[in-house]
Amino acid sequence: MTLSDRIQLIDDMIRENPEYTIEDYDNMVREITAVESAPQGDIKIQKLMQDLFGSEKMLALSWRQPFGTAMLAGKIETRVWPTNYRGLVLICTSLEPYKEKQLEEISGLENYLRLCEDMKPFEETIDLNGYAIATGRLVNCRAMLPEDEGKTYVRYRQPWTEEREGKDGKLRTFSKKLYSHIYTDVHPIVPFRWKGAQGWTIVTEEIKKRIQYV
Repeated sequence: MTLSDRIQLIDDMIRENPEYTIEDYDNMVREITAVESAPQGDIKIQKLMQDLFGSEKMLALSWRQPFGTAMLAGKIETRVWPTNYRGLVLICTSLEPYKEKQLEEISGLENYLRLCEDMKPFEETIDLNGYAIATGRLVNCRAMLPEDEGKTYVRYRQPWTEEREGKDGKLRTFSKKLYSHIYTDVHPIVPFRWKGAQGWTIVTEEIKKRIQYV
């Protein structure tokens, strides 16, 4: 992975995690630049590199249930943001699941009923909220297509706009659309507790050691 690739990964994390500040971004870029320019024998820098990316980079992302379980059934994930990240992902579930009425609105009745049927082989994970339950490999990200409904279990929606108030009190208009995040090699693991966060989270080597495939 080149320096520019690593900075791009940090850029994705900052953009997809609103709680990060410009100062956080500058600090991360400074650390990564130091890693690239440091001698191979610099133990401190090597440890920083290991902490940030591990032997093979893995990031964690949280799903509100039952869509975490749906990933085990071959779901194409949908988000309202794109990502340049490609690689291993720890699939986790949020503490708060969707309510049935919310699911019907997101999926539509036909997709919802099919979702319930397709998840039956993995029903032991449906009630796991706040857990790591699987790993997968994110291989592509593109705008959602109408024909993706069958694999996303989500109703297709044309791009739309939203207005939000900024810190200065002024309303701003944002363009929104759904993106399909495509995963392969999704495998269940022995579930373990996961304290989630919004957006991508770096999976440390210590956490990787807890991953046991079933």
